[in-house]
Amino acid sequence: SLFGQANDLYAIIESILKNEEKLEDPINLFALNRIQEKKREFMTTLISEFGVLPTYLATPKEAYDVDKVINDGSILFPPSIIKKVPAAELDLKEAGKALAFELSSACGFHIFRAVECVLRRYWEHVTKGDEIPVPATIGSISSELERRNLGNRKVTESLKQLTKLHRNPLIHPENFLTTEEAISIIGISRSAVSAMLIEIPDVDSEQAT
Repeated sequence: SLFGQANDLYAIIESILKNEEKLEDPINLFALNRIQEKKREFMTTLISEFGVLPTYLATPKEAYDVDKVINDGSILFPPSIIKKVPAAELDLKEAGKALAFELSSACGFHIFRAVECVLRRYWEHVTKGDEIPVPATIGSISSELERRNLGNRKVTESLKQLTKLHRNPLIHPENFLTTEEAISIIGISRSAVSAMLIEIPDVDSEQAT
């Protein structure tokens, strides 16, 4: 296998380096031939594998580190989001992958789902557990918070803007987001979510009361 051949090549090089008295001395011809032979085997298999394996190139997305967002999309939001709203974690992970691989509409979809998770927790907190509005969408919940004059004004204003400019157009099948639009949604969503997280208690501390 590819990994086996890579390990063989590494082991040969490592053993030669360990046995050489001085690293600056030239490697003997026998050792050099062994390295070259293993290298050829490894490269032949590697090229063959690349011909059938799916490969992707993820380019930078503004200030976001694509390696980090692929591995953990929760870095798009404040660290406290996972501790306070663990239900949002899966959508944040999917949003990060979608952003990295330029699946921008999917990124927006998962961001909105994550925002809704946070907003539900926020509703429970500021209303002391009142029944959630139906339908339980960003628009309906934020409108009801505004009607009752509950919560932070910054939250409701940010959510109204997010719903009007981004979420409502996205639900129509003919509309697709660009990478720039997805990043814009992340920015507005982060602002609203950050304001909500300040007020939302940790899950553990809330359960203890």
